Amino acid sequence: LESITRFCAAGAVMNLVAETSNATRFGKANDPKRNAGYIVCMGELLREPALIDSLVMNVSGALANLSYRNDLNKTKIWQANVLQTLMKQLERPKTASEGGMRKDLMIAALLMNITAGHALRPKIVGLGAIPLLLRIVEGGKNKNMMRYALGALRNLAMESTVQKLMVKEGVLDSLVNVWELFGDDDTFEDGSMPQ
Repeated sequence: LESITRFCAAGAVMNLVAETSNATRFGKANDPKRNAGYIVCMGELLREPALIDSLVMNVSGALANLSYRNDLNKTKIWQANVLQTLMKQLERPKTASEGGMRKDLMIAALLMNITAGHALRPKIVGLGAIPLLLRIVEGGKNKNMMRYALGALRNLAMESTVQKLMVKEGVLDSLVNVWELFGDDDTFEDGSMPQ
């Protein structure tokens, strides 16, 4: 019951902070009982053992919404070590569960939004983001997830210091493969379409 309650609360936060002014307010707010910002509290939640994929998905989605065009929230997310925790979630073996796919989708969305800001790009590359993003792109299981991963790679490629590493990691081959595999049709085999 506790996991379902927390999943629902995280889902409500995700939907509420999709509105820019709410994201700004939430990013500045503190939990008075813990004397910590709400973003820090969300990061601590993600480090608990035995989390369900749906909860991770909603927390990741909330963080993706919080980081959209909000550099202060991006910095707070970085300082809370959230990306390190979530990237480990992407490294785990995949299950066929839909909850696992949606969780990965939200983590990819967060990576795209976080990398839209210049300041954190080298740090995110230092965490090993390029191979993880390439794995998503090469997996081709969900078009929206691929779109977010490609968006993060696009953002990272804006850094001249990162470009050589991206080429070394095989980004060019993967990108050529993407545009050879997919044409103007926006539907994947799984029926997903861009949102």
